[in-house]
Formats: sequence, structure tokens, C-alpha cells
Amino acid sequence: MLALHTDHPQNRYFALIITCVNSSAARFTYRPQLEAISSTLIVATIDCILLLRVWILFGKSRRLLYFMVPLISVEIGVMFFIVEATIMSEDKYLHVGPFITGCYPPQTLPKDFTLYPIPSLVVASTMFAMTIYNCKMRLGHSFHLRNTMPIVNLFLRDGIFWFMAVVAVIPPQILIWAVARPTLSELLIIPSIAVYSIIGARVILNIMEIMNVHHELVIVA
Repeated sequence: MLALHTDHPQNRYFALIITCVNSSAARFTYRPQLEAISSTLIVATIDCILLLRVWILFGKSRRLLYFMVPLISVEIGVMFFIVEATIMSEDKYLHVGPFITGCYPPQTLPKDFTLYPIPSLVVASTMFAMTIYNCKMRLGHSFHLRNTMPIVNLFLRDGIFWFMAVVAVIPPQILIWAVARPTLSELLIIPSIAVYSIIGARVILNIMEIMNVHHELVIVA
């Protein structure tokens, strides 16, 4: 419970700070590097929350941790490796003008950088599939069971909304980085950070509400 109380404000305010910095520091020399690192940290934090959801849904299985911990570790490692091999290797950036914010490399973005969101998409897809599988097994095909298992319904609804948001953000971002001109490369960075942070905060609040209700039931009993 303490971890949830701590992660919620940290994630929310950290994302807000990064958004403000990204919006205002248009002439900051290391702004692209800052964006890449901060985005990786935010995505990693949100994906940890996603894994926590699924872990709770599967009854806090210790065996499942043997799969989840390496999965999130590989995701973070691959994302940082891509950042190091692409964004960090660039040493020259240009500020286009007063009407276009941000700093851009003289050439187009390295093609390998289009792989950056893929680890997060893989993790989100895996967790979504596990959520659907578990909820389907619990709810079955009977409608009356859905009214007696509100926690499973909540986790299922959050999982669907989460995956829809990820699909709405990541594929367009990959497409922009792959074929669009450099001045459009930052088009979805701020919206994606905001979407991830809002959904992550919402999921944490739902988990905290479930834990509080369970704690109250235990006290009453």
C-alpha cells in the first residue's frame, strides 16, 4: 500500500515536470537527450504499474514474477540501448525558428530509433493478452457472474482502455519517426507522455480503492 501511495504522486508530478520542461526549453542544448531519458523512465514506471495489475490479477504468483521481472528489465535495457545508439550519438541539433518548438538533428532521425516504442508495445500486448485470458477464465460465459465480480470487471475495463490508448499512441509515433519529416518527430511525444501518465495514475487509484475496500471488509469481519 505504501508503494502505491508513493508511486502515484511521483509519476504524476514527474510527468508534469517533464512536460513543462519539454514545452519551455526549446533552446536547451541537451533537450532531445532529456526527452529520451525522461520518456523512457515514465514508460518504464507505467509498465511496472501494468505488471503490478496483472500480478495482482493472477493472485500474486511468485512464479509469475520470474517472467515479469526479466520482461520489464529487458524492455528498459533495450529502450536505453536504442536511445544510447541513436539520440545520444547525435551531437548537433538545430532550433528551426520561433514558430516551431524543439531542437532537431540536421539530418533525419536515425532509422533505428523507430524501434524505440516497440519494447513497450510488446509488454503492453503481453499484459493485455494475460489480462483477457485471466478475466475470461474467471468470468466465463455467464452474464450473471459479471455482476458478482466487480474487481475482475474493473481490471478488465482498465486493461482494455490501457491497450486502446497504447495502440492509439505507439503505431502513429512509429510511423511518424519512420516516414515523416524531422519537424514532426516531436508531434506525439507530449501527448503520449500525458496519456501514459493519466492512465497509470487512474490504474493506481483503482488498485488503491480495491485494497481499501478489502481492508475495510477485513476489519468489519
